[in-house]
Amino acid sequence: MSRIVEIVKRVLEFIPFAVDVLFVGLTVMVAAYGAIKAALEVPDFVKDRWDALRKIDYRVKTTVVKANIGEDQTQTIKLRTVRVHKKLNKIVLDRVPGYGSGPVAGDREVKVQPPHYSHRDQPTHYSVPGASSVVSGEGKNMFQIDFKPDEELEPHRDHSILLTYTLEKKLGEIFAPPFVEAGQPVGSERLVIEVYFPPKWRLKKDTASVITVDPQGKPIDTLDEQRARIKPYPAFDFRDGRGEIEYIRAVISRPPQDVDIRLNWEWEKTP
Repeated sequence: MSRIVEIVKRVLEFIPFAVDVLFVGLTVMVAAYGAIKAALEVPDFVKDRWDALRKIDYRVKTTVVKANIGEDQTQTIKLRTVRVHKKLNKIVLDRVPGYGSGPVAGDREVKVQPPHYSHRDQPTHYSVPGASSVVSGEGKNMFQIDFKPDEELEPHRDHSILLTYTLEKKLGEIFAPPFVEAGQPVGSERLVIEVYFPPKWRLKKDTASVITVDPQGKPIDTLDEQRARIKPYPAFDFRDGRGEIEYIRAVISRPPQDVDIRLNWEWEKTP
């Protein structure tokens, strides 16, 4: 009996120590979580200060480009995450695209109409938030997005900005050779390019690649598989009336910041 009492006594004496150990462990875990969270937030804080020193108003963090290719028109959708350092009521991010191979000449710049509604009940270009327009800049036409007072981009925050435009050109004019190009700024963290083929067009195996190009469209370098992951997807019916279509997706981590980035491929039309 005395032995049982002694065991119970030792257990009761150990409980406060166990509670103290548990409390210390929880404290360390909470402190570690706070330290990790703070460490993850430091890069934005440091980059904000660096941008302020260079008098830069905003920084693009990520970009997603989706190109829906049709036989007679192509819709391009660009979604960006932009970190703003001061309040902005407008922003200019994209050139009006050119088409065809070789240097981009003025006669090969796509003519983008004002955002009126066509017989298809779709505007040729628009943005969310804001209202898009075409203005002159950097030697060629640019898309400008103007924000209403309640849409203005607030400083020290990340903002999502979507721009979409429809090019009324035949497939053989725009995609000869076939590629989709992301112009700067493409984002410092990640760039994603998705290309949706027209019905009956198929990707030739192992022909997709991601390259960098200079302002004249001349190839510079090919990004390796660790930097640019490319995945082709088999034909799939998105239930949008087009039937089964193929598409490819390229994810570029920490994309280059001083060159444009192009997703190339080869394809063929099935009977």
